[in-house]
Amino acid sequence: MMKRLILSTLFILSFSGIKAQSTSPVVSQSDSIYLQTDKAPEFVGGQKKLNRYLVKTLRYPAYAVEHNIQGTVVLQTIVEKDGSFTQLRIKTSASTDLNAEALRVIAQSPKWVPAQKDGKIVRAYHEIPVVFTLAN
Repeated sequence: MMKRLILSTLFILSFSGIKAQSTSPVVSQSDSIYLQTDKAPEFVGGQKKLNRYLVKTLRYPAYAVEHNIQGTVVLQTIVEKDGSFTQLRIKTSASTDLNAEALRVIAQSPKWVPAQKDGKIVRAYHEIPVVFTLAN
């Protein structure tokens, strides 16, 4: 029987809480990388848009389907002030194929909304778990 692929919701884990900003952010002159921010980096359009992007873009690797390989790949990156990623790497591995697919999809995603700290746009560490699940 052919297995139907189900991509679980991608959960964005961040190291910060979200706080409303009343004024437009000013770009920070600092090159510091923050672990805690007032507003975490996010995919443009939020979690729902990110989920749609993943469903549309992720391709479950054939080898992983054939061998019933499932798991969560946790990516770690720095979200730059312009919303691009640097130092995108695997923090937690699921398998070689799943790791490669998670890296591919996140690396080619559109630029994200950068983090904010004290009303300024800042560079921030961010973790992105990508869950791969097969269902009958």
